Amino acid sequence: MGHSGITAPLSNVNQEGFASASFHSWPDTLRWDAYSGDYGPGFLGLILGSGTYLVDDPDAGVTAYGGVLTTSAEAATVQTRDAIRRRVFVGPCGLLATVDAGIIREFTYRARDGTVTLTLSQLDGTPSAASVTLWLETTSGNTAFAVLSPALAQGRLGWTVPMSSPNVVVVVGPKAAV
Repeated sequence: MGHSGITAPLSNVNQEGFASASFHSWPDTLRWDAYSGDYGPGFLGLILGSGTYLVDDPDAGVTAYGGVLTTSAEAATVQTRDAIRRRVFVGPCGLLATVDAGIIREFTYRARDGTVTLTLSQLDGTPSAASVTLWLETTSGNTAFAVLSPALAQGRLGWTVPMSSPNVVVVVGPKAAV
């Protein structure tokens, strides 16, 4: 429910791009509201809360929210599809990865060694960034994460990733493995 609530403002944009307060679906109305109402705070919530989430649910198993999941015996790969594509959460290892520019096109989690492979890209049709900052946070226990490859400089409390090609692959894992 939470993920659906965060993305709800996207459903209130009509074909012309107007951010309506809502679509009135009563049989006697069936039209967009003429006012934007409280769309602004809802849209802010969308921007601040958007992300792609990989979870291992006791009932549903490995599931992705905001992305397209492909699994194999060795790994779970998720193509991001959320509104922003700059934040991913890998629940099984408690890793939150965020970039300040470009997008995280996809990520792969390998439970065997706890590594996550991130594919960073530029968004098509937008200005390109020469580099992006990658931040890694842990949300469970004392596990800290670090970039395992390629060798990157640290900066702005994260890692500076040069965007020298259309897709840059970064492998992160538990700091003890460095």
